[in-house]
Amino acid sequence: MQWDFVNLVQLATPLAGDLNGDGFVGRDDLNFILGDWGTNVTPGSLTMGDPSGDGFVGQDDLNILLSRWPIRWLPMCAKRNCTSNS
Repeated sequence: MQWDFVNLVQLATPLAGDLNGDGFVGRDDLNFILGDWGTNVTPGSLTMGDPSGDGFVGQDDLNILLSRWPIRWLPMCAKRNCTSNS
């Protein structure tokens, strides 16, 4: 098996604003931010609504999410010569 390391790096890069890791920036991600809005959380905790990593859930986090709203991340295949069905 041969690997395409350029695509492998792209596969490992998360989509900013996708807090639950489903490959889509949407309502579920917004709920993480709204649920902890205005609170101090573990810095960088996506499921606590802190994509900015500053330890506070607020406008910076909302801006990150809204800048990608709504975007679906379709990861590229990590293999050479893969088709859309693989």
